[in-house]
Amino acid sequence: MKLFNGILVAVDGSEASQRALETGASMAAAHDEPLHLLYVIRDMQFPEGLSRMAEVERLVGSRADVLGFVANKLLKQARRDARDLGAKQVETVSREGDPATQIVALAKEKELGLIVLGTRGLGTVSGALLGSVSRKVSNIAEQHVLIVR
Repeated sequence: MKLFNGILVAVDGSEASQRALETGASMAAAHDEPLHLLYVIRDMQFPEGLSRMAEVERLVGSRADVLGFVANKLLKQARRDARDLGAKQVETVSREGDPATQIVALAKEKELGLIVLGTRGLGTVSGALLGSVSRKVSNIAEQHVLIVR
């Protein structure tokens, strides 16, 4: 019997989500748990770093195409990083919508026992002790939630 029945890590390209990925992947490796990586596409203005990524790749097209490209690129890198940290079973998925809602929904659908996420991602709200996504996930999730600083 697995300790968590799988671990979900939310990734968004931020330093905080990278720390969450490192923690979740290390835990998955140590406990032989499946690791699920989720990137949520939401309707928002592109953060500067992601805009530059699209420019460097000379990506042109609809907003949905650009956001899908960014999601795939981030998830591929996250999968490589997780495997480098010893995670054996790594699944990636992208979804659209509210990040907290999608994170909790995937954890529930897959019956995962642990959600790992960073304290702050790409949000612009300053002064909060926790980012709005991590705060909302910790309030609505039925699973264990590990918030990585």
